[in-house]
Amino acid sequence: MTRSALQRPAYLIPPPFGGLAPLGRLFSRKSPVSKPQDAGHVMLHMQLRYTQSPAEFRAEMTTVAQTVSDVPGLIWKLWAETGTGQAAATCLFTTRDLARRYVDAMRVHGPAGDPRYLDVSFRLMDVIGDASRTTRAVV
Repeated sequence: MTRSALQRPAYLIPPPFGGLAPLGRLFSRKSPVSKPQDAGHVMLHMQLRYTQSPAEFRAEMTTVAQTVSDVPGLIWKLWAETGTGQAAATCLFTTRDLARRYVDAMRVHGPAGDPRYLDVSFRLMDVIGDASRTTRAVV
């Protein structure tokens, strides 16, 4: 990844995650956990419980989605919820370093730092590219 990709303007996360919060600094520092660049794509799986109504939760996630789409290294994000207060998301990132930076930001400025969200968990996993492509995953 080029250095200029890390020098983008500061990202702002709008409400519901505690108002505007500059995240550019989190994306410009070196993450303590990284793998070699040739390690391939990394999947991030997040789970949480929410306290709003399902309609309010969906509306808030729709508002946040455009900002999330600008996160460095994000290839795609799949959002899901049960309608009974549980939600999950799976993201594909270009590198473990960028995925880790996103997790770090979500711990401070995202749902992990918002009292309306409970039992927030994050799990990073390396993508098994050949098997995933065989089963038609876009990686």
